[in-house]
Amino acid sequence: SDLLQGNSVRIVKFGAGKTVLSPRDDSFSTALTCLNWDAKSGSTYMWKMIEDDVLQRYRPSPGPTQGKLRLIVITDGFDTDSPGEYRGIKGMDPMMRTLLAKGYNVEFHIVVLGKHRSPSSQQALRRYQSLAEATGGGYMALDGLLYSEKNPAVINFVATLEESNDTHGGASLRRKQRQDYLRGAKEGKKENFDWLKLLPPS
Repeated sequence: SDLLQGNSVRIVKFGAGKTVLSPRDDSFSTALTCLNWDAKSGSTYMWKMIEDDVLQRYRPSPGPTQGKLRLIVITDGFDTDSPGEYRGIKGMDPMMRTLLAKGYNVEFHIVVLGKHRSPSSQQALRRYQSLAEATGGGYMALDGLLYSEKNPAVINFVATLEESNDTHGGASLRRKQRQDYLRGAKEGKKENFDWLKLLPPS
């Protein structure tokens, strides 16, 4: 949370409904957010609600290399409540097509909590990771492990956030990560999303 201090931050919980935990301003309060956070939800309404929230709250990027919008998603499951093609793990695809077509330069950082051992869950986790990597963000799955600054997954995720905060270093890191992903997609080693061609220049 220290990485968010001093930045313009708006925190929204996506469960069965949307709840604004902290308005978008420069006085982000970790204590306030923790007091308002309730991770319990019987279902998850994610991709369509993220799309709607971005379209309603943020303006498109002024240029292909300007105005990056960082989206941090913390979830313990997968989308179950979005309508139509937005439902399920593949609901990220119509969301990305819409946001990119409207000019948003988005960067996803994704944290997945809990144990997800089934083959279908593992496949979904790989898609979460692919979304983060393709957009230049970080990914972390805490599979029943306690949060620890010594956990390699935590170290890598925090490093990505720190470098993303650095205007020059972050741009360089994001560019390399996205280029590596696009190369892997062409070689068949990474998922070749149909919206990759819509990504703005790194």
